[in-house]
Amino acid sequence: MVGSTFVTVIICTRNRADSLGRTLDSLVRASRHVAAEWELVVVDNGSTDHTPAMVANFDGRLPIRRVPQPVAGLSNARNAGVEAASGAYILWTDDDVIVDEQWLAAWFRTFRARPGDAVFGGRTEPLYDEPHQPWFKANQQILAGLLAIRDESDWQEVTSSRIPFGLNYAVRGAEQRSHPYDPNLGVAPGRRRGGEETAVLRAILAEGGTGSWAWDATVFHVIPAERQSLQYIRTYYEALGYDFPIIGLDFDRVSRPRAIWGTIKAIVRSGLSYRKAARTDLAAAVPELIEHAKARGTLKRYIGIKEE
Repeated sequence: MVGSTFVTVIICTRNRADSLGRTLDSLVRASRHVAAEWELVVVDNGSTDHTPAMVANFDGRLPIRRVPQPVAGLSNARNAGVEAASGAYILWTDDDVIVDEQWLAAWFRTFRARPGDAVFGGRTEPLYDEPHQPWFKANQQILAGLLAIRDESDWQEVTSSRIPFGLNYAVRGAEQRSHPYDPNLGVAPGRRRGGEETAVLRAILAEGGTGSWAWDATVFHVIPAERQSLQYIRTYYEALGYDFPIIGLDFDRVSRPRAIWGTIKAIVRSGLSYRKAARTDLAAAVPELIEHAKARGTLKRYIGIKEE
């Protein structure tokens, strides 16, 4: 659906009503700094909690619509949001962020200043819920991927190697509507894999679209206390190792038996290093845990175990 709306903000959510409420509260504050027409589409991806009531609570305070998409999966939800959107620009964020008070205003300025661009990325910073884990926060730089940090003010263009994360990016409406998200990618129940937004953005860039960064458009990614854990790190980087095999063990470069054997050796080596470091310094053990998890993910791919 295409109309005269300047910007459609889309949030996809599933069973995170209270977190979503915090995000919507921040959008109320941000909305006070814009005058142009915009809309907010919340795609409810099969929630069984009080998400519908939470969205209804903001009716009248935000130009909000709830769009149900019962088929679970982030790509399915994204596609439902695009279908419902009427904006000339599609602006994406998540249900676990707090947007800066100037977030909407900054994006509106960007779209007006760069009408030739098709894709855009914004700044993302972590915000740790209490009680926070000091060893986890100490590894913020190395965990930048897991934390979805983007804070590289020297980056001017969005390129295939400088891609925004899904919690703060935008696509011009025409390009977004012609590039649906792949249902085989994206987080879904029982599946941690991502990459659906990266695939779309790279496809647009490959076709000649240009992109730029809006470093004054900031969201704060809330990291719950329960995610500040070794298990969360392990799960994320195992999925990453499955999607992107560890360097030097790519099937394109070496034989299958050699790749599998090399991966097993990497698992043993990093596992021993992790256990040794964890005995004395949990913060120092995190890099080893990351390598161990990535190697495990790589092995699962090479021996044909589907990543869930």
